Amino acid sequence: MQLLDFGGIALPDRMAAYEIPASAAVSRVAVAGGRVGSYVLGTKHETRKYTASGLFLRSQTYPYDADRVIDQLRRMIGVTSTLRQKMRDGSIRCCEAILISCKAEHNNQSAASLAQPIAFEFESDEFWREETPQIRVLTNALESSCANVGNAQSINIRIEVSSQITRPLIISNARNGYALTYDAAKAEGETLIIDSFASTVTVNGANGYGNMTIPDSQIELMKFESGWNKLQFSQPVTGAIKYNHTWL
Repeated sequence: MQLLDFGGIALPDRMAAYEIPASAAVSRVAVAGGRVGSYVLGTKHETRKYTASGLFLRSQTYPYDADRVIDQLRRMIGVTSTLRQKMRDGSIRCCEAILISCKAEHNNQSAASLAQPIAFEFESDEFWREETPQIRVLTNALESSCANVGNAQSINIRIEVSSQITRPLIISNARNGYALTYDAAKAEGETLIIDSFASTVTVNGANGYGNMTIPDSQIELMKFESGWNKLQFSQPVTGAIKYNHTWL
């Protein structure tokens, strides 16, 4: 495994060491905007700290290129963006994280060589997800089976409905009992998007969250367990389900 980049800024291509913890502590995180990833402040959620250290290599032609990259990363401290890692099989996993520390070691050795040691610390409340989502096409469907091959629960779920809605549309997951109801008329061709990761509901881009209800026991709009999940619809639905396999 190798951390690749954060916010599109490349991390060292040779990591001396890094840790991706499988355990998680329950805490509250306060950041500007009131959110970390997909969670609202004030709700308990799991946060993880990912630490990494490595070497940026300066080139002979551009001896200060590593310093410029480090400056770019320091500008991202406190910012939520996408952290990506490459697995041994070549697949890419990512999560939304905050860069909370970026420490470059400046000493006589680093100043006199082409190697610039640096250490990073990221914090995230999101599990790792695959970079490219799975897509299940719906054509007058009353149910759809979706496999989450990862080892963690996933809220990276986007349900798109283009068919007409004339009565309350109930969508439920038979695996874990999660359910939601969209109670508003919608013409055929208009696109209803229920995005559990972003906690948004839109119709043709306009906010439709006020027409959505979920049980008091739910925080997220929808959640998939590890393994098989079965989404069921109270009426035939045309559209798509987009979701990501998710790992601790």
